Formats: sequence, C-alpha cells, structure tokens
Amino acid sequence: MPTPITSRGRDFVRIAITKALSGGGKGTEPFALAHYGPLDGARIAKAAIGALTSTDVGTDPASTFIAGVVEKSVLGQMRGRPQVPLNTRVRGLSQGARGSFVAEAAPIPLSKQSVEGFVLSPLKVAALVVTTKEALSSLDPLAEAGLQQDLVNACVSALNLALLEPSNAGTPNVSPASLTHSAPTVAATSDPVADLKALIAAFAGDISAAVFVTDPTSAVSLAMAQTATGSFLHLDAGARGGSLLGIPLITTNDSPRDSTGGQLALIDPTGIAWNVDDVQLDVAKAASLEMSDSPSGASEQVSLFQTNSAAWRVIIRANFENQRTGGVAVLTGVM
Repeated sequence: MPTPITSRGRDFVRIAITKALSGGGKGTEPFALAHYGPLDGARIAKAAIGALTSTDVGTDPASTFIAGVVEKSVLGQMRGRPQVPLNTRVRGLSQGARGSFVAEAAPIPLSKQSVEGFVLSPLKVAALVVTTKEALSSLDPLAEAGLQQDLVNACVSALNLALLEPSNAGTPNVSPASLTHSAPTVAATSDPVADLKALIAAFAGDISAAVFVTDPTSAVSLAMAQTATGSFLHLDAGARGGSLLGIPLITTNDSPRDSTGGQLALIDPTGIAWNVDDVQLDVAKAASLEMSDSPSGASEQVSLFQTNSAAWRVIIRANFENQRTGGVAVLTGVM
C-alpha cells in the first residue's frame, strides 16, 4: 500500500503556493478563499503577504513544519538529547554529579561536576527546490504533498550530512562540526563480533543511553552476520533500523558510504546540545538560477520565467554541539 500523505505542516506549504500562484497584492485573498475556503483561506491569505516566516504564519504552521523536519532527522530520532535555546548562555554538563554513602557524622565528599558555560549560536540551513508552476496550478493534494516532502527532505538531508560526515570540521559562523569529526575510529575487519567489541571499547559515553547510526546497506550487512553454526547474530537489525545488542539502530541514506564501505557511529545523545527553530520560505518566479548542487556562478543560468517554473527557498535556524569527550565512536569500512 502507498504511504499515506500527511497534512501535518501543510498550511505552511499552502501559504507558499498562494504566494507563488496568486500574483500577490489584491489577488492573494480571492485566490486563497477560492481554493481553501473562507476559514482557512483568510488565514492563509494574511500570512502570504511578505516573506514567509514563523512570525508571519503564527506558531502552528511554522512549528509543525519544523517538527516534521526534526522528526525525520537523525537528531529527532535520538532519545535523551538536550534541547537548549539558541543565542543564550547556558550550562553544559560534560560530566555528571555523583553521590555516595557516608558514615554518621562523616564529611560528605564533594561531587566533582564538570560544568562549562556555552552559547549555541543560530546557524542557517538553506535549500532550493525548483518545481513547474503547472504541477501546482491544479492544487492537487499530491502536488502539495510532493512539494512539502521535497522541502522537508532537503532540510533533513542538510542536517544529517552535517551531523554525520567525519570530514566536516565545521566552519565558524557557517556550520557546526559533525559529531563524528575527530571521534575515536575503529576499522572494520572480517569479524563483526570483534568489530562491535572494539567499537564499544573505544566509546566513553553512556552506553545505556546510546544509539547506533548507519546507512541502510550497512545495516543489512550487519544483520546478515552469522555465527559459525549459521545463526544470524542480529535478528533485530535491518534496513529500517531496529537494534544491535539491545541498542537502538537508526538508519539514514545520509550516513556516509563509499567503495570502502559504510560507517557505524555509536552516539551518546545525552551529551549533544541542539536546537532547530524558526523557518523562512520565499518563492521566486522570475529569477535565474544556476542549476548545480555546487554553484560557482560560472555555469549557465536558467530563467524561471522562461521555463514557467518557481523556486522555493527554505531557511531554518539550527545548530548542535557534542559536549561529551568520547561520547561518539565510529566503526568504518562496514561492508
């Protein structure tokens, strides 16, 4: 059966469609009322004036759109991760407090916490999605759902790639360093049991709160590992995730994989400070775009007006930071 189309966050997309197809100005309200009815249409028409931001839309459509991005991302699937406000100095606890039993009238030992103040600054995740105006002119729910899925997936991929790519050392005021950058690394061998033992030995986080993250192909490879008698070692693991050794397994196509194999990251979410908030969506119909995933300004540009297309630019504020030394370890070369 096909996956049901969810309407969660759909108002945000409908506002964007109204901006793109109504012509703006006095045509905005009649368009919205005609296509979405008097109740929804009035709200959508009001929000479709100016840049589409969480302030313009109100808390509901914007927050549900952002919630959809977070839930599909690896960050959103890791339990126990602390959410902190952006641009606000907060305490970071890199080592927890511990108590102890003491004798009657004996001095109580000081709990040696490791606390540091930090500020999680807002960084920008941006994506451009181009569609034909004909695809949206009918306002078919499938077209709306397709645009919503494209916008959400573009933001999710940007977050996941930044989170998991080991070569991502971060760029000040641009992007955070990945969780796997400079993390302890173990090279996979032909013995999957020894590999997992070595990975866990390299991990210094809270194993009871940890999660594994890998790509679907590597997850299948791990699930197919067998004992000498032919029994499968990891019956609960597979392409859609599951668990390894009782530890939750999250899969994503954004986890790095090349000809040498995939990556299996063991992550302690309780040491990761993060936030994803605020969203802005703009629509352009007459601009020219360089159709490249690595634009340099040197390639030929395509006119949106000439091709009867619309470009949707979505920007969200987000950041994350690993605050626990040893809270991430990586197994590489998983075939």
